[in-house]
Order: sequence, then structure tokens, then C-alpha cells
Amino acid sequence: TWGDPGDLSDADTDFYLHETYARLGITESLDYVLAHSFQTRTRPFGTTPVNAFKMYGLANYLIWTVNEHVGLGARYEWLYAGEGVGTALSPNVITPGTHFHAFTLGANVGVRGCFTFRPEIRYDWADFDGPAPGPFDNGTEDSQFTYGIQTIFTW
Repeated sequence: TWGDPGDLSDADTDFYLHETYARLGITESLDYVLAHSFQTRTRPFGTTPVNAFKMYGLANYLIWTVNEHVGLGARYEWLYAGEGVGTALSPNVITPGTHFHAFTLGANVGVRGCFTFRPEIRYDWADFDGPAPGPFDNGTEDSQFTYGIQTIFTW
């Protein structure tokens, strides 16, 4: 994706995002997926606020197909919040150079062919050198634990 997102009326902004995926079938029931993402945003020299940034990351998935209705997965993600990220996204919480990590365990459970339930648990943490204790919970923590359930209906 490339272009001007149009969210800043005072200047032109160039935004670029790409994602690349690779999949490897380890066994008949076990797959590995690697995903790479890169995004950057630039503005003309001298424009204030700067609102320019660069971020990139990797995600690693291990997916086990138990049967045609159940799949289990694990995911490890790493994101580098690089140049300008703190000023562009959340100046009080994210410091440029922060490394974000996340580990997730989840399942896909198909019911009656048209419903899929996706419960997951996730732990996030950051290597953080900013002025606040961390980037989570409004700048008060350097880690967090979350869980959720997604329901998908297809027809």
C-alpha cells in the first residue's frame, strides 16, 4: 500500500506498507508461516508536526491441524518501533527504538460448517527505554496479558 492517507490536512503525507508471507508444510498436519511487515510515513521537510515514522517486524506461526474441525496455533511476533514512532503515534507511551514482543496461543474450532470460534490468550512485553514505566496500560506497564474469542460466521 502506498499513498497519502489524507488524515493530515496541512501537508502531503506519503505512507508505505508492505507485508510478505512464506509458508512451509513441515508435516501433513503441521505448518510454519513467516510474515514480514514494513511501514513508513514521511512528510515534506520543515512540516510540523513531523508525524513521520518507520516500523518493521516479523511474525512466526506454528499451526497444527488436529482434524477438519479443529486447529491449534502458536504465534511469536516482534515489532521494532523505529525512527520517529514516539512523535507520530503516541509521544507519551512509545519511544523510538522500542522492541515489542508478543506470544499467542489459540485455536480454531469449526461448528456446523458455518461458525468458527477462535479463542486465544496473548502475552505482550516490550524492551523499553522511555521516560514512562512502559508502553502498556496508558504508559504504566512494560507487559500485559490479554485473552479473547472471535466468532466467524460464513455463508
